[in-house]
Amino acid sequence: MVHIKRIVVQGFKSFPPRRQAIDLPRGLVVIAGPNGSGKSNILDAIKFAFGELSPHALRVSRFSELIHQSSEGGTAPMARVTVVLDNSERVIPVDDDEV
Repeated sequence: MVHIKRIVVQGFKSFPPRRQAIDLPRGLVVIAGPNGSGKSNILDAIKFAFGELSPHALRVSRFSELIHQSSEGGTAPMARVTVVLDNSERVIPVDDDEV
């Protein structure tokens, strides 16, 4: 079965401009944390990476709002999200363990 192995986020919503990798183990994954800590933004990042085209579905008014805004007023130069899929069982017809 294919599963999300890693999410790499940079400058997306509450994630700062520096690259952050979130490794996800196989099986059930629980995202927990206090209000405002970015739990929903992780799910928004996955939707964005898979091509969500509705700003409303990503909980913003305009796509430009997806780019990280610091509390000091600065804006990240870009927003980038990469989703790495575990393909070790070759479910996706690509000859690689990661897609």
